[in-house]
Amino acid sequence: MSDKNSTPGDGKAKSNLGEPTPLAKQHLQSSGRLYDLFLSGHDERVFKLHHYFDIYERHLSRYVGKAPRILEIGLGDGGSPELWLKWFGPNATLVNIDIDPPGTRLSPDSPVLTETGDQADPAFLARVVEKHGPFDIVMDDGGHTARQQINSFNALYDALRDDGVFICEDTHTSYFDQFKDVDEFMSMIEFAKQLIDRLHEPYLGQEEYLRVRQPMGDRKGHAMASRFAARTKGIFFYDSIIVFERHVRSEPWMEHR
Repeated sequence: MSDKNSTPGDGKAKSNLGEPTPLAKQHLQSSGRLYDLFLSGHDERVFKLHHYFDIYERHLSRYVGKAPRILEIGLGDGGSPELWLKWFGPNATLVNIDIDPPGTRLSPDSPVLTETGDQADPAFLARVVEKHGPFDIVMDDGGHTARQQINSFNALYDALRDDGVFICEDTHTSYFDQFKDVDEFMSMIEFAKQLIDRLHEPYLGQEEYLRVRQPMGDRKGHAMASRFAARTKGIFFYDSIIVFERHVRSEPWMEHR
């Protein structure tokens, strides 16, 4: 096993990237209107890491003022759905699923649509999709176990529209033994690492790479890839969050100009 402070390489190029370095003590860690709305809350019903809000702004701000259809997993104390609706605006539709009934966590006149069930249950998630989908945004802030996060992704990623966004939060639980309920080696982060290879399927063989260099008009048939690769623009890894952005991909094309 390599030293925990070392970085990968061939041993010839030296790097200090593994050197222990103090993290900054910074009170304000995001910016933007959504963060301001979070900071203005004083009833302690929204519980999130401060640095998340810049990530939300980067990937979700294009939906503000529009009419996005959103699925949020996990109700918490009920403040999160209210925060989203304030930010996205009155035309947004928010569906929330939680393993427990909402009870008094939402006001009686709340516009939030709720479904009660286990996010690790594919049959339950299929019923939610059939009733409420497709979605522009799916946010997983639920139970955070490996089984819950992976099952939710597998069941809901294809329920996104072609330009939709899937956000899995609190992926630091991938490093906590009590959340590893698939096996000791599988977590949401490990699962997402495997999807990086799927994203690059159009390049994974000599024949596939040579095709990339051909003009579109000279190509015979169609290049084949997994449904994930054909419908994913990118995977974005952040501290404790993984974001998947969907997009209908074309065959890659490389040329000299």
